[in-house]
Amino acid sequence: MAQQQEVLATILESFPVAELSTDEQRETFVAIKDRLLSAADVQEGLKTLFKVSGFSEFAAGLLWVVDRSSKLPGMAGISMEDETLLLASFRRALGEQLAQPSPAAGEGGEGRGEAAFASALERFSEAVQGGTDDRETFHVSLLGLAEGAEVQAIGGDGAEFASLLADFLKYISDNQLFDDIRVINVLSNISSSLTQWANTPPDGRAGLLEEPLTLLRDFRSQFE
Repeated sequence: MAQQQEVLATILESFPVAELSTDEQRETFVAIKDRLLSAADVQEGLKTLFKVSGFSEFAAGLLWVVDRSSKLPGMAGISMEDETLLLASFRRALGEQLAQPSPAAGEGGEGRGEAAFASALERFSEAVQGGTDDRETFHVSLLGLAEGAEVQAIGGDGAEFASLLADFLKYISDNQLFDDIRVINVLSNISSSLTQWANTPPDGRAGLLEEPLTLLRDFRSQFE
């Protein structure tokens, strides 16, 4: 537990507070930071934040980085990608309308919505494969993203993937299939494809989601 508190402290100290838009946002972050660091149990503190309206994605992101860093001591801080996603999710939690990615960002295949979505699916997939206690937390966060306006606004294959994934997530939750090997196989197959798609420039994405879309359209047949 002490190790997780140390890891969380490192992550929060590294958070790019200066990039928040207003003093009110910075004060809100400091208040959340102080509350999390004073919590006796890191996991419970983050799960409490997860339940606060709008903060589920931010809390799930922190939980993911803490868990990863605890298992891999050499990664006790946050990477540039972690920083970008945590900053974006914190701003969304406060209701700030994020600017659209610049053409340069688009060319790099790192649109915020796509990157956050792919990262959330990866987190959930690894939690299910590992049978960890936080998998249902990641499930709720991923479902919220899949049904959210930002991901749906991507359009095309990305939006269809999100809609089909939301249906799949509801199905496995309603039927309590988190430990089913078939769920693990589906998640393993679709997660890598979504990550590749998100990291590819928009003009090179054609066909990248064809296989996972086919799998998700007919996933119920695997559970009959």
